[in-house]
Amino acid sequence: MYNIIKRYVENENQNGLLLIDMPTGSGKTYSAVEFIYDSCMSPDNKDRKYIFVTTLKKNLPYEDFRKRFVESGHEELFQEKILLIDSNMDSVVDGWCQEVERAIPAEIKRCDEYKDFQKDLDFVKKQREDKSSMLREFLPSIEKNLREKTEPRFRRLVSEYLEKNYRTVEKRIYAIKKDKNWQWLGKLYPAVFTKDRQVLLMSMDKFLSRNTTIVEPSYMFCNSDIIKNAVIFIDEFDATKDTILKRIIENGLHDKVDYIELFKDIYAALHTDEFPAVLTVPSKERQDGKYRDQTLESVVAGIKEKADHIYSTYSLQFKHRTLGELSDAYQNYLFQDHQFHSILNANNSYITMHSDTGQKINSIGFSQKKPERAKNNIQTMLGQLRGFITYFQGAVNILAINYMQCKKEKRKEGEDAFTMESSIRSVLALFRLNDASIDYLTTQIMMTSHKIKGKIQPAEFDLSFYENGFRYYAFENNTEHDMQSQIMMYSFQNTPEKTLLRYCEKAKVIGISATATVSSVIGNYDIDYLKDKMQEVFIETTPEEKQGLIDTFNESQKGYQNVNIHAELLGCKGTYSLEAWLSVFDDKELAEAIYGKIQRLYGEGEDKNDYFKKRYLRIGLAFKQFVTHEDIHSFLCVLNKHPRPKDRDLDRDVLFDIFAYIAADKKWNGYDKRKTVVFLDGSEYEDKKTNLIERLAAGEKLFVISVYQTIGAGQNLQYPVPGALADSVVKINDRTLKNEKDFDAIYLDKPTNLIVPLSDNMEENEFVKYLFQMEFLQETSELSSYDTLLNIKKAFRTFMMGHRNDDGFANIYQKKSVMLLSTRYIIQAIGRICRTNQKNRNIYVYADDSIADCLDVSVVEGRTFNPEFIALVDAVKQQGIKTPEIMSLEDSASLRAVRVNKEIKNMLNNDWTEANIKKWKALRGLVLMRPTISAAEAKKNFIIRNFYVQLPEPANTYFYYQHEDYNSVSISFDRDKNHIMKVSEEGTKLQHMLRIPGVKELFQQNGYATSFEVNDYIMTPPLWNNIYKGALGEVVGKFLLERNLKIVIKEIEDPALFELFDFEVAGSSVYIDFKNWQEGVTEDKNAVIRKIADKAKKCGCKCVVVANIYAEGEWSISDTELDGIRIISLPCLVKSTGGKLYYDKDAWDILRGVY
Repeated sequence: MYNIIKRYVENENQNGLLLIDMPTGSGKTYSAVEFIYDSCMSPDNKDRKYIFVTTLKKNLPYEDFRKRFVESGHEELFQEKILLIDSNMDSVVDGWCQEVERAIPAEIKRCDEYKDFQKDLDFVKKQREDKSSMLREFLPSIEKNLREKTEPRFRRLVSEYLEKNYRTVEKRIYAIKKDKNWQWLGKLYPAVFTKDRQVLLMSMDKFLSRNTTIVEPSYMFCNSDIIKNAVIFIDEFDATKDTILKRIIENGLHDKVDYIELFKDIYAALHTDEFPAVLTVPSKERQDGKYRDQTLESVVAGIKEKADHIYSTYSLQFKHRTLGELSDAYQNYLFQDHQFHSILNANNSYITMHSDTGQKINSIGFSQKKPERAKNNIQTMLGQLRGFITYFQGAVNILAINYMQCKKEKRKEGEDAFTMESSIRSVLALFRLNDASIDYLTTQIMMTSHKIKGKIQPAEFDLSFYENGFRYYAFENNTEHDMQSQIMMYSFQNTPEKTLLRYCEKAKVIGISATATVSSVIGNYDIDYLKDKMQEVFIETTPEEKQGLIDTFNESQKGYQNVNIHAELLGCKGTYSLEAWLSVFDDKELAEAIYGKIQRLYGEGEDKNDYFKKRYLRIGLAFKQFVTHEDIHSFLCVLNKHPRPKDRDLDRDVLFDIFAYIAADKKWNGYDKRKTVVFLDGSEYEDKKTNLIERLAAGEKLFVISVYQTIGAGQNLQYPVPGALADSVVKINDRTLKNEKDFDAIYLDKPTNLIVPLSDNMEENEFVKYLFQMEFLQETSELSSYDTLLNIKKAFRTFMMGHRNDDGFANIYQKKSVMLLSTRYIIQAIGRICRTNQKNRNIYVYADDSIADCLDVSVVEGRTFNPEFIALVDAVKQQGIKTPEIMSLEDSASLRAVRVNKEIKNMLNNDWTEANIKKWKALRGLVLMRPTISAAEAKKNFIIRNFYVQLPEPANTYFYYQHEDYNSVSISFDRDKNHIMKVSEEGTKLQHMLRIPGVKELFQQNGYATSFEVNDYIMTPPLWNNIYKGALGEVVGKFLLERNLKIVIKEIEDPALFELFDFEVAGSSVYIDFKNWQEGVTEDKNAVIRKIADKAKKCGCKCVVVANIYAEGEWSISDTELDGIRIISLPCLVKSTGGKLYYDKDAWDILRGVY
């Protein structure tokens, strides 16, 4: 890995992106630290910065760097080279001590800003250290006050004092280093040394925040030259997309804008204020440049001209007010991505606007008809306003660049540089805008006006969602502004991909993760989009480098040959029932007690598909493994939600009952619910983890319950090897590491909530995240534009009404990106037991038996993973794996099969009509001629598309499960433990029948299929079982009797008697039913005979013959009489012995006697 990084960093490009897939525990952080150390120690790189970013601050390799410098004899250079940049609040809390407090100058201490700051800081410091304090409940509120108020005020105070004493940034940094009066500041705010240090370590959250150095104006890293030509390592690369997205959503919701009022503020300033002359005085650089002929006065005039046109066209001197009731105002939105979409109440599609000069109001209405005039369509107005704001931002950018150039030309030696951001803010302040509007516009201008650097495709022709984002407008009424409505715009023009590209334009970025290149746009950046944008500066590892990584990793895993990994899927192996709990308990009474207890938790229909009950069962099965395996000392149970007391979805007290019953059932005396089970959740997480590790190190046997979000990427759960296990652990390599070991066992529930659920009382940030997720899926064509808009409208209505609406979610969960996100969660969770090189001799990996539905096993192709994950993949493969496309086809086929069965039963159970008889015969004729069919033929045949199964690839068989006489059908294209029944040619005995003399010729003459050709479509199970197999028997049976007995067999045409039996013998009262039984057994049970007799009475017959066509072996003939009706059951007309066909003499003798 070191050499791959070296090749990339030393190539001729100045920027770019390199992604490296490396599994947990493979030494990726070690390689990054080694490379950064060697590079920063080389004089050739003295002007280059190296930045290491990861999702969790605690996983920054600060101590690894310290150790590396110490080992090489350069400990004194560690502080000179390395800087960990933290949030301002955490920096002051960590750096605050008596020495710092004493060193702060008295003139600062006399200020109120210091007193307030010191009071909050002391409280936070003490409460964080004293976990048992009675005042700890006030900690969050005081932390918030410190973070948002007292610390920023104190920081501004210090900055003013520092600037007053030292005029330049360099002098301020030097003073903080050397002047005793200011050295305390470097301990309290280490970020003051950002420019001075070569290696910067920070969390992704901090990397996205403003860096406040005190010695200079704060700045965003993406806009700063700090990252120019830098090398940026992003650890847990794919997980950082969610971090960036969260920040984008927070900013968008915070920076909501009243678009009309923003425009009117700008308009008012243009008409009432005289701008300072300095705004339009051209700099020398402008006078000598290509824009010298464009005056700055004309730039301001252009703004005014466009503003005047919009103001008069839309009568913006009047306020806007929605018509109708106040309650309706929150139910109307406009959503805009590549086009406008109305989300309106009462099936309205358009928002209208009419100026009422008499009432002096612009009335907003909602209509089903499009306004005839464009000026009455509010979408048109909003589009023009947005165009104006974009134009205004461009004009401000021109004025700000010129002003910055003027400042630069007049700057005296030693004075600080005037930044572009400061210039933009100065220009915007002239337009009488409030702070929120200035913040919003500054961010937009900085984001859109920067010049593309490096070899990255420009944004001008980028029509993608990643470049353009989305926005929505909310029409809001409020009692605080009752005479007018607000049209609030929520803008999300930024995206994680766009943000990442900003860094890649200036620097060489290296993304490292076990799943860095996995192509899930929900769980990772859109890799294909980044490749397309970056072209030659998107660097991929060569095949030789990939193989080198694999070889190195495999070499480090050699010790696994002495380890046994047991992977098993846990579940109820079918329908949830009492029998499922008997797989947990040996004692049936205990099983019945727990089954009954859980049944009583839920009323009728409250637990859809027994979801919650099955979860209790799986956790019970996992705990059973923990109890029954003596060599499992540490068991990590990973769920989707934390168990809570009195939470029926997952009640902690119910779990305690289950655990206690299992311990009693297995006669394990070590169970103590207060000690054995540890809940590792977000509340005081670090303290709980510390206590857990201490107990495991002491040799306690513990069952740990947590969730995916809590123990995700970067969480370390390894613990010191207990003394009793010192001689039994297995070393998998010879690396010199701490004497720690991993957990012995893990259980993984099937990940859920991968897509934001449209649930009751949906939070606004979750609502916006859902919109992003739908747009991501649309961008990669995993969702059609129609489905995307449908889901987005559904989300708006859920958010507006506050009611759950998650119909159709199953379909989304089968999308490739969603499955790959689930796969990433599973990989990360298993990574928690793959942190060290010391293992139990037996490692146990358990998982939800439905995890195969959300685990994309193709992810292992071309990548390296820990043996524990590979073992799980192998277990899933044994059960049978499916792609999202396959699962979608199977679901569609299963639904179609149930519908076909319903249609067949409707025909059989209702009175026959001529139309139904015609339909039945059409189906019968179709299946005989086309048991399988091509996609081209199916495209032209509506019946095929509704009654047949579409196969993923040409075939002539598949598997299924059916329950309750095909009322429930599940189809699988591969055999697994649940799908063992098979639709096939073999199951029909077609080839056996074709061996009967004359039958093949009969089929050929009538156009009946003589085989199941490999094809694109095949019959559904009920069509195959209930119509085709029966039709085979009827055709062959009629042929045999007519040929051999020289009798005429007629089809029954009377609707009243149709399908009571297959045929009647002409000129007699004998009726016949031909069968195609798979088993070749007679149906001579009393109930069956009674049913036949009842049918016989309806048609007035005296004798019924039930004849199976073909069977192997010897079977008994049944000949009985009931209610004066003779009922004969013949197990076969033709039989096979030793591979040869024979007519069954006894059967034919009886038939001759009847006729």
